[in-house]
Amino acid sequence: MPTRNAAADVLAAVAVLESAKAACAHLCSPGQMRRHSDMLTRARLIHAVIRSRAQFKALHERSIDLQAALTRFKQRREAMRA
Repeated sequence: MPTRNAAADVLAAVAVLESAKAACAHLCSPGQMRRHSDMLTRARLIHAVIRSRAQFKALHERSIDLQAALTRFKQRREAMRA
């Protein structure tokens, strides 16, 4: 995953979570929803939050993999110098 794509993914996920936080503050409970559009909006919001969490998890796992690869590279470089 190129760095530019990872940075763009992080920014997109943060933007979605920020908008979700703002939208969640104004959500009414499911029992108070009377229109189909209210339920559809709530479902879209929940989907966006779940998708963002998945993106954050994938990015976190990728950063762990990259850190491990960097550590292995540094160890090999030191071994070659010795």
